[in-house]
Parts: sequence; C-alpha cells; structure tokens
Amino acid sequence: MAESDNSNCLKGYSYAEPEIQQFVKDFSKLILEDALIPQTDPNTKVLNFKQPLDLQKYLDLEIYEESIPREKLLELGKKVIGGSIVSGHPHFFNTMYTAIDPYSLFGAWLTEALNCNVHTYEVSPVMVTLENYIFKKISSVIGYPDGEGIFCPGSSFSNLTAIHLARFRYNSTLKEKGMFTCEPMTILKSEDAHYSIEKGASFLGFGTDNVVTIKTDDRGRIVPKDLEHKICQCKQNVAEFKHRRFNGKAAHNHLHFYKIVPAFQQEAKTVSITQQLVSEQQLSRYQRDTYKQLQGRLTSLWDQYEEDSIRTSDFLRSVGHLYAPPVPQPETLPESDSEDSDYESD
Repeated sequence: MAESDNSNCLKGYSYAEPEIQQFVKDFSKLILEDALIPQTDPNTKVLNFKQPLDLQKYLDLEIYEESIPREKLLELGKKVIGGSIVSGHPHFFNTMYTAIDPYSLFGAWLTEALNCNVHTYEVSPVMVTLENYIFKKISSVIGYPDGEGIFCPGSSFSNLTAIHLARFRYNSTLKEKGMFTCEPMTILKSEDAHYSIEKGASFLGFGTDNVVTIKTDDRGRIVPKDLEHKICQCKQNVAEFKHRRFNGKAAHNHLHFYKIVPAFQQEAKTVSITQQLVSEQQLSRYQRDTYKQLQGRLTSLWDQYEEDSIRTSDFLRSVGHLYAPPVPQPETLPESDSEDSDYESD
C-alpha cells in the first residue's frame, strides 16, 4: 500500500480509503448483529460457557510477528462476542447493569472516535463543557447547586475519593504532613455499606480497625440509637472524638443515591449537632423537640416514596423543606415544649 499524506494514521491507513471504510462497515454490522440484537432475544443463550483452557484455545491468544488481515480481525471480534456474557439478556441477573441504551452507545462511539482527554479546556472544549454541566445538574438535584464532581469508574474508587475528601476537609494540613500529627480518626458505616469502605480505610491509612459498623433495621435504614451508642464509644476511645466521615449509601449497597442524599444531609447535620449536645448534656431535650419529630417526618416521606405515591422531585423538595428551618442552638433551647415549634409534636 502506498504511503498517504500527513492526514493519514499509522502506516498510511486513512479513513478516506475505501478498504478502511468497508472494514468499519463490516465491523459495525458484526457488532449490531452478533452483540446488540441478541441482547433482546430471550431464545439466545446468556453465555456459551467454556472452561478457561478451552477458552484460551478458542480465542487464539498467540501474538504473531506479522500483522494479520482484516478478515482475521473480524473473525477474532466474532469470537470475543461469542465467548462473552450477553449482559442485556432478559435472563442475566448478575451485577448492576443491563441492556445497552442505543443512544448512549452512540455517545460512547462518538467519544472514542474523537479520542480526547478531558483534562483541560484547550484540549477538549466540548467535553469539558458537557462534563461541567452534568456535574452542576446532578449536584443541584441532590441539594448542592454550586457543587463540583468527578467521574469515577466504580463504587470502590468513588468511596475512596469520598473518604479522602472528607479527611482533607477536616484537616487540610494532612496533605503535607500526613496522618502522623493528628489524633486517630474513625469511619462510621452501616452494616450494609459497600465493602470498599474497609478498602478505603486500608488504602488511606485509617486502618480497618478504625471502621465502626452501625446496625440497620429490616429495611436497610441506620438505627439512630446504635449510631448514638457508637459515637459515645468512639468518644471514650480517644481523647477528643469528632465526626469525620459518615458512609452507608443510604445504609444499603443497592439503594439509589438520589433517593436518600437529602435525608443524609439532614442526618449529618443532626449527628454534628447531637455530638455538641452530648457534651453539654442536652441530648434528651433536643431529641424530644426536634430530632424524633424530624425522623418521623423523614420516615413518612420515605414510605410515600417507596410506595410511589410521590414523585422523586416532590420527595427531594419535601425533604429540603424539612431541614431548611434553622436548628435551635443549645443555649437557646426552651425549658419546656414550645408551642411555636416548626414541627408537630409526637
């Protein structure tokens, strides 16, 4: 093949060449017919299972000295599809993904075709603009209109990053000094939380012994009494305990994050204030006037949401109204039940 001009890719291959265009069409047809269409056919197999050694022979893993013809690449592509799980099959019930949305797939193809990094505006102006918009949109839905974000490849990296950010927010000097100059820190998590919490504690130097597990009820919700008890235990274990990190994915590994983040926002605020009240011996009064009533309202809203009697937007808005009123400070707590309380009494 003759060398092409500077617009050509490696070894003179150009997408303007008829042979390359035909290969793209053939490969697209292979993906459509062998990988995508079978995903919606219940009569196909979920997997053509092969033992590991048989699969190695089937795939022909040999790396040859010379390049192989395009027909061989199509054959290898067909083998890769044939030996893989049909993840969109109606009978595939593993992990947290399903059939591929066609328009999302086209977006993925477009991203791969553009081949851009998304690290600076000058390199990828469109992708950076889209990324920033998505961050703002998602963060505003869960109550942070000015929030920022980062795309993570999965739950483990997400929780690892979250723990790191929580630690940095508590003490920014840890970036330079490390964890050698601060008192021990504790991570609180529900018993149903993702396994990556322990992994993050190990990676980031907390130690898995400093991960404290909170009990949950039969619906996967954190038990406030046990949370309070564990906080008191942590206060006894160190000279001055402060709440660093609170994780649980709505106390359950498989609940959608957007359903519970507003409630967690209020829960985190309540935990912080509760610790202050514990030290000032005013916890019981606070619980009676505010905490229990608020928990009742949140539980009622959550029940309505699970029963599909209210929409997601209404649920988020209602929870936002619950935690919008300012929480009374310890020095201004009334001596008796107030008739002007923002919440109805039990």
